[in-house]
Amino acid sequence: GRGSWVGLSGDFGRVALGQYDNAFFTMGLAYNPFGSSMTFSPSMVSYYSLGGFLAPSLGYDTGWVNSITYETPTIGGFSAALQFAPKETSAGGDAKNNYAVSAAYNAGALSVMGVYTSSGDINSAYFDRQKNWGLGASYDFGAAKLFAQYSVVKSETGGSDGKSKFFQIGATVPVTEAGKVMVSYGQTKYDDFYVADGKLKQFSLGYDHSLSKRSGVYAALTSK
Repeated sequence: GRGSWVGLSGDFGRVALGQYDNAFFTMGLAYNPFGSSMTFSPSMVSYYSLGGFLAPSLGYDTGWVNSITYETPTIGGFSAALQFAPKETSAGGDAKNNYAVSAAYNAGALSVMGVYTSSGDINSAYFDRQKNWGLGASYDFGAAKLFAQYSVVKSETGGSDGKSKFFQIGATVPVTEAGKVMVSYGQTKYDDFYVADGKLKQFSLGYDHSLSKRSGVYAALTSK
């Protein structure tokens, strides 16, 4: 799941080759108070099967291996990215190339992002055939920063089709110049025969305190 890539960047944007973050991971971490935490972020827990369910979650890791990614420069607050990861087999069957497209708008206190992925190369890196989309948004009011996400994961592998719908709402509230309270609630509803109760719910509450530019402490709890 870690980055391992080479690339070029300039006025034209950025081109990256190798194992590079997928747009779903970027959207997931950017629009919830707990970022990429695989324990406290309901987004990460839902997307990467950390809830203990076998139902559809993302059929790939945080980074796409052997991928080609192009990120546009930001123009008037708008930016976009395209990602392609070719199938790694010459055999037939269900193997297909992998694609991702995302677009974002950032202007002052408002940030919005949408992403769509189509994955189909069934191997150790892309282990499910899926078509997924998601939306994320945040707005910083000063006294509090609000976050929201919604996504749909649709699995189409070997007759075991399934779907999960996820939403998350959260906020960060500064309480001192160095400290902030973080709160997030997320829920995933599964439409898949693997899951008994059909829902994963998670609530997280935390406090983050900056000690310096390079260090900080936090305390958090989660319930699911």
